[in-house]
Amino acid sequence: MKSDSRSHPLSPAAKAPKPDLTALPQSTRMRARISEQVNVYLHPGAQVLELGCRAEDDCSWLAAEQTRLITTDASYEHLASAQGMARSSDRHAFVQALPPYLQCFTAETFDLIFSHVGSLDSIEDLSPTFAEIHRVLRPGGSAILCFVNRYSLWETLNSVRRFEFRKAIRRWRNTGALVIAGARYPLAWYHSIGSVRLLTRSHFQLRALIGLGIVSPLIYFLPSFLRRSLLARFLESTENTFSTLPPFSSWGDHYMIVLKKRQS
Repeated sequence: MKSDSRSHPLSPAAKAPKPDLTALPQSTRMRARISEQVNVYLHPGAQVLELGCRAEDDCSWLAAEQTRLITTDASYEHLASAQGMARSSDRHAFVQALPPYLQCFTAETFDLIFSHVGSLDSIEDLSPTFAEIHRVLRPGGSAILCFVNRYSLWETLNSVRRFEFRKAIRRWRNTGALVIAGARYPLAWYHSIGSVRLLTRSHFQLRALIGLGIVSPLIYFLPSFLRRSLLARFLESTENTFSTLPPFSSWGDHYMIVLKKRQS
């Protein structure tokens, strides 16, 4: 397995900075939910590949779980920032790469592959991405991938409340600038659950579909929502109850899909 982070044909330019929402209780709980799922599929000695890195989602703790972790990103600056914050470990490496450019890794190398929300949403055509994930994943291995949902109940309701009807359906057109807390950053592609399932069903088995932000409004209605802590706790408890149950699991502002590579 190669690991020369500077030899890969990816632009080192950093992406536009996102608003800092990491301190919000909803963001913290969502990251905890993702980490909880990652832990389910970990085992001692596992080779783990992280697709895309964000300092606030530092996953260097995985390297302390008797696993070997490789963190990748298209941006060298993102990698340098994440590496600077990571816990020191000889089991955690950083490589400049992002699907579909995973040629630096040999086939059937990893037991687990995962991505945070936003890591794969900048890719328009996911077919080559899933082909590469399938190639580098070992038979029976798992991929835990997070996406921004194309159909967001809370964004639609918030936009209708403001009489911004065009914005209410902007994700349905599948592309546009991703807007978080009123701030915009570069082009994002909104991949529906159905399209992801269609692209993966021939080579992967669906293990789980988990909605993130189903009933808790996350970044919508924040001023009034955050002042009502009892309501916040109630919504979060309801969220955990319904996040894996259809059809509620498809209603999240984001979603997490867990795939198992089929045996050859």
